Amino acid sequence: MKPVEELQILPTKPELSSSRLDWIDYAKGIGIILVVYVHVLTNLKNAGMGMHDLFHDYSFNFISSFHMPLFFFLSGLFVEKSLLKGKKKFWWDKFNTIVYPYLLWSVIQGSILVLMSAYTNNPIKLQFKDLPFYIAFNPIPLITLWFLYALFAAYIVFVVAQKFINIYILLSFSILIYLLNPYAPSEILTKFMSMFVFFVIGAIVARWLQNDLRNIPSTLLKLNKQQIGAIALIFVIFQMTILHFGLSEQPGTRFFMASGGIIFILGMSFYLAEIKKLDILRYLGFLSMPIYLAHMLAMGATRIFLQKGLHINHVVLHIILLTFFSLILPILLYELTKKIKFPYLFSLSKRSALSSAILAYKRTQALQQ
Repeated sequence: MKPVEELQILPTKPELSSSRLDWIDYAKGIGIILVVYVHVLTNLKNAGMGMHDLFHDYSFNFISSFHMPLFFFLSGLFVEKSLLKGKKKFWWDKFNTIVYPYLLWSVIQGSILVLMSAYTNNPIKLQFKDLPFYIAFNPIPLITLWFLYALFAAYIVFVVAQKFINIYILLSFSILIYLLNPYAPSEILTKFMSMFVFFVIGAIVARWLQNDLRNIPSTLLKLNKQQIGAIALIFVIFQMTILHFGLSEQPGTRFFMASGGIIFILGMSFYLAEIKKLDILRYLGFLSMPIYLAHMLAMGATRIFLQKGLHINHVVLHIILLTFFSLILPILLYELTKKIKFPYLFSLSKRSALSSAILAYKRTQALQQ
C-alpha cells in the first residue's frame, strides 16, 4: 500500500491510458490483497482460531518477504518526478497523502484499540496517555501504520541525501543499513532500514526510464503465459527452498526473496495490463490507500461478528470472509465519504489525487464500452 498521491500517475486524459501505465495499478492491487491476507492470517492465529502453525508460518514468511518492499519500490518510482513540481508542492503533497492520514488514522485506530483492548489481539495493551508517544516515535503498536511513518522517513532521507551524494552512493548506504537492520535499537528503525533500499532501487529504475514509466521496454510488456509460468515456478521454488532451510531471516537471503517477489509481481502486472484481464485488481490498486488505512478495523469487526454473532469458528471460512470484507468494507467507506462529500478520512484535500484517478478510470471505462 502506497500513498494516495502516487495514484496520480493515472492518465487525466483517457487517450493516455495504456498498459504502460496500468501495470502499476495491477501491481498495487495484487500487493494490497497480499497485505490484507497476511494480516488476516496473523489476526486469526492471535485469536486462537486453530490455524496450523506450519501453514501460517510458511504463508506469512513467503508473502511478507516481498509485499511491503513492493510498495516501497513503487513509491520510489515517483519520488524524483514528484520533486520536479517544486519542493513546496512536493512536501505539501506528502503531508496531504502520508502525514495527515497517518496522524488521523493513528488517533482513530489507536483509540479503538484502547477502547476494545479486552477484545483485540494486540499484544501491547494501549492506553490513551500512551498514544502521543507511539504516534510520534513508535507506531508499531498501532499495527499497520508503521508503513506511512517509515515511508515519510524514506522521502526525507532521500531528498536530503540527494543534495549531497550520488544516488549510487545512496544505494550503497541503503544496502549497508539493510544488512545492519537486525542490530537496530528499535523495531520502527528496523522497518525503515529494511525497506529504504527498495525505495532507492525504485528511484534508480525510474531514472533509467527517464522518469517516464511509459518507457518500460516492450519486451517486458509482451510476456506470455509460458514466460509468466516459468517466472512463477522459479520464484516459488526459490522462496520455498529458502523457507525450508530456515534462511528467511538472514538479511542477504531476505533481500533476494524480496527482489524475486517484486520481479514476479511486476511480471504478472505487465502481463495482466497487456491482456487487460482481471480489471478488479486495477480497481483495488486505485483504492489501495483507503483499503490499507481501514482494513484492520474492517477485519476486526468482521471477525467479532462471525464469532460472536454468527458463532462461526471455521478457520477456512474466516480466512475467506475476512479477506473479502477487509477489502470491500474500506471501499464502501470511501464511496460513502464521496457521497456525503466528506473526503477527509483519507486525504486533507477536497479533491484528492485518488478522486482524480477514479474519475479518469471511469472515463476510460466509458470510452471502452
